[in-house]
Parts: sequence; C-alpha cells; structure tokens
Amino acid sequence: MATIQLIRCNDPWQPVSAEVCVTPAVGAPKCAKGYGFNVVQAYHGATSATGEFTAAGRGCVRRFGLDPVCIPLGPVRATL
Repeated sequence: MATIQLIRCNDPWQPVSAEVCVTPAVGAPKCAKGYGFNVVQAYHGATSATGEFTAAGRGCVRRFGLDPVCIPLGPVRATL
C-alpha cells in the first residue's frame, strides 16, 4: 500500500490534489487520487502481494488565480 497526504501549505498556497500509484514488477498499476488534505491510498490485493513494487505520486498546490504546481514524489521501490 502507498499513502500520500498534503499536510500543510504556507499562505497563499492551497492544496489542490494528490495522486499515488503502486506498480508491481508484472502487471498494471493501481492508482488513487484525492483532493485537498484528504488521505489517498493505492494498493494491490493479496493475489499480487509478493515481488517488487514501485510507488510514486505527486502533490499539487495552487495560488489564487494561477495554474496548479505539481511536485513529483518517488519513486520508492520495495520487495515483499
């Protein structure tokens, strides 16, 4: 399971969204997206619980009147 959450923003920045994906060595990624300060979690079920997994995501913030700025997070790899 991979978890991402925007925890705070300095004024005048405001949270927009966060997205996280977990990708097994073989198979399709599982992704989830949330908005604001909500916790976002993505995971693979028990059928794919072994092997190497890669987690990556991004968090996006915005200043009033400007387009969002997104910051990539990861990738982080783990073998289970």
